[in-house]
Amino acid sequence: MEDFLLRQFDISFIDVSAYVGLAAAGVMTVNLFVGLLLSIQYNPPANWPHRRIPLFDLHKWSGYGALFLSLLHPVWLPLSKVAHFTLLAVFYPLVTTEQPILVSLGAVAAYTLIFVVVTAYLRHRFEYAFWKKLHYASYVVIVSFLVHGVFTEPRSNQVPSSIISIAASCSLRAVRSFASD
Repeated sequence: MEDFLLRQFDISFIDVSAYVGLAAAGVMTVNLFVGLLLSIQYNPPANWPHRRIPLFDLHKWSGYGALFLSLLHPVWLPLSKVAHFTLLAVFYPLVTTEQPILVSLGAVAAYTLIFVVVTAYLRHRFEYAFWKKLHYASYVVIVSFLVHGVFTEPRSNQVPSSIISIAASCSLRAVRSFASD
């Protein structure tokens, strides 16, 4: 199958994995942005764009999308002939031979994202203050996922996009800090 992709589209399973990971980073950035808007109780009808936008639904579904893309991202690596990535390395990346620490950061992000999405789904079973503390794990997700994306495979052409995502995330965090004062 990878031979077909290489012949027809000049794309390998490693490239597919990289593009899915990049899409996950973009969706996570949107999710972080919308989450920060929710945290400051931003009101779109009263402010820009002066119409109702279902921010909570957008945050929820972008979280599900980020989880789906994050779990899909490593699926392609064991299928690649050149990645030297085993099925065990998908779940326990410290056994991989190439960049085990950086790959492990991606796994930490994925496992923490599973935790964040599951606890968000079950948030009505927790007291709000406790659930909010659990939900702060989402910052661990975005930081570890973006560090993984920027520094894993430095020859990749996705580094500028990842740096833009990091800059946007930091900017949004700063806006949230100033808005809550």
